[in-house]
Amino acid sequence: MSTKHHKNICYAPFIHKYIHPNDGPQICCTSSEPLGDHTAESLDLENYWKSEYYQDIRKRMVAGEKLDICNECWSLEDDGYESDRLMFNEKYDKHNRPDLDIVKGTEIGKPLDLDIRPTNLCNLKCRMCTPKYSNQLAKEQKKNPYLSKWSGHTVEFSPNIMTEKNIEHLISGITSNSDIKFLGGEPTIMPEVSQILDRLIEINMTECHISITTNCTNFNNQAMFDKLAKFKGVSAQLSIDGMGKTLEYIRSPIHWEKAQEVITQWVNITSGRQIHFTLQALNLYNVYDFLFWLAEYNKAIDDSMITLPAEFYILEGPSWASIKNLPVYARHKEVERILSITDPYIIRLMNESQRPLKQCLNTLLEDLDTGNRFRLARASKEFDTARKQHIKDYVPEVYTHIGHIYEQIPTPKTRS
Repeated sequence: MSTKHHKNICYAPFIHKYIHPNDGPQICCTSSEPLGDHTAESLDLENYWKSEYYQDIRKRMVAGEKLDICNECWSLEDDGYESDRLMFNEKYDKHNRPDLDIVKGTEIGKPLDLDIRPTNLCNLKCRMCTPKYSNQLAKEQKKNPYLSKWSGHTVEFSPNIMTEKNIEHLISGITSNSDIKFLGGEPTIMPEVSQILDRLIEINMTECHISITTNCTNFNNQAMFDKLAKFKGVSAQLSIDGMGKTLEYIRSPIHWEKAQEVITQWVNITSGRQIHFTLQALNLYNVYDFLFWLAEYNKAIDDSMITLPAEFYILEGPSWASIKNLPVYARHKEVERILSITDPYIIRLMNESQRPLKQCLNTLLEDLDTGNRFRLARASKEFDTARKQHIKDYVPEVYTHIGHIYEQIPTPKTRS
């Protein structure tokens, strides 16, 4: 096939394999395709890579069609952000632009780039997460069914997608230019992740790049670190949405002091790392202090460069936790306080990333949506009831705005 491709093309369906046992036929993690009817037992990843479904998407991509399922990327690009589409196109270049093949993806005939999320096994129950990504949330929801309206209904998983045959298919096309991402749940506690790393080590494919998204809570992790040390390039995305009590409230049962120790472990083992910080109603008032902590942490490691940068994302779901549910005047005032920081190191932190914090904050300043304080108050009250917490003990600034509603909401009954 000609090496001249339409400017609208995305190379994800040609080089990338996204694995999640519940999502069925999806070409990447940001696509908005409806969930498929494939089960983990019946899904043969090698055959699916050459399926009519994939072939149809590839044909439309080559023709330059902007697929509706790709609207998230197009919206990001329209707003001036980097998108996953652009990232996949850079990865295609990294693989030396192999000839495209509608049936096999490329002349190589196998996926070259992997995003693997074997199960929802996790050790945390983050308030803005869902049972799809945390079996701890699923357990909590079974005991407290009223939480399903905030975190979504429990999903049934089959781990059989990570069969020996499927694992061999996934690693068969890996080269020194390949990127393999592991997400969860919490990948560092997943046996499937360890199994894939072991196989890559066995076949002497340690020149590929490994990327792990972790919640920084798995302190007894030396076996995993020993395996990762065998790979030439390892990067980590550290999911940290604040510091101190704010983080402990959002990402239960995390402990901030212990998390800092784990962060340092990841900094020491990786060649690249960044913090993923999701902006939401529960942590907006923590951003200011977090930036100063991050600046001091980086300076303590290396004064000459930002060693631990951060990507900031405005929470798109669940809607109850949106910053929009804080009063407009209050959230604008806090955003302006953050933007008033004059420390040059922090200003650099706020400007240097794929999704700069300054850009996110300016977007929030333009937002005049009044949101729904009742939903924020009720969700907080019901999570607090299940976890025997109270929002005023963790994020009192938010309680100031919703406390009068929070206290009037009936306490839900939990199962014994």
